[in-house]
Amino acid sequence: GYCHHCPGISVKSAADMWLDYIELAEKAGCIKTISLTPPDLKKAHDALISAAKKQEAALEIKQRLKKISDIRARAQRDAIPLEKKFPKVKKVYEAISEKYAYTNDKYAIVVPSCIADIIAEGELLSTCLSRVERYYDRIERKESYIFFLRKASEPDVPYYTLEVEPSGTIRQKRTVNDNQNPDINEATEFFREWQGVLQKRLSKSDKELGEKSKELRIQGFKELRESKTIVRNGFLRGKLLADVLEADLLEVELQKDKSIKQKTKKTSRKAG
Repeated sequence: GYCHHCPGISVKSAADMWLDYIELAEKAGCIKTISLTPPDLKKAHDALISAAKKQEAALEIKQRLKKISDIRARAQRDAIPLEKKFPKVKKVYEAISEKYAYTNDKYAIVVPSCIADIIAEGELLSTCLSRVERYYDRIERKESYIFFLRKASEPDVPYYTLEVEPSGTIRQKRTVNDNQNPDINEATEFFREWQGVLQKRLSKSDKELGEKSKELRIQGFKELRESKTIVRNGFLRGKLLADVLEADLLEVELQKDKSIKQKTKKTSRKAG
């Protein structure tokens, strides 16, 4: 009642496994090279399953890389009119790339090199980056920059898109379909680490730009509240846009602000 090729397995179960084994071998294209009656059918069967999974994974990676390549090629074409309209964007990124880029053992802040990179990121994550122009205007005015959050193990695979003020304050963190998943909370410690490192790199001009950006942001939130602008699409649909944006903020305190506070405290002590 048992198959001698599969100890402990009934003949019927072994027959089913053998048929599956043959089918797997045909799909893998190795039917002419395998043993039709392997000494250990289960072991041979499992080995083919493992090989099939690796083959499927390799094919999936190949298809994903081709998709990324096709989207990036299309982004290069779509970026041409925008690069004419916003000619300073590339120069801005060339100037700030080394300063804002950062990597640890888990995450990386990647600085795009041009508008085409941003368009491709928007297409790959299906975010509004590929459909709106206001971010390019902000980049040219150095009000905020678009950066990419990536996993250190997959530096070329889109993960989250960030809108960041010159000070390092993060205005927005968005992934596929403009969503924000619970996994972003795991990156908070990394963001704080990056902001701390960044403070040592920022120039006086960067800090002044950061203060101006903060003022513009506060004014923008005020205007959104007054107009009662709501989110019209996605999982946040119906919520006040100002509330959504404020909840997404990860602010950083500028070193200049700290020194001002310290001076204020010393003055107060003397007056006391």
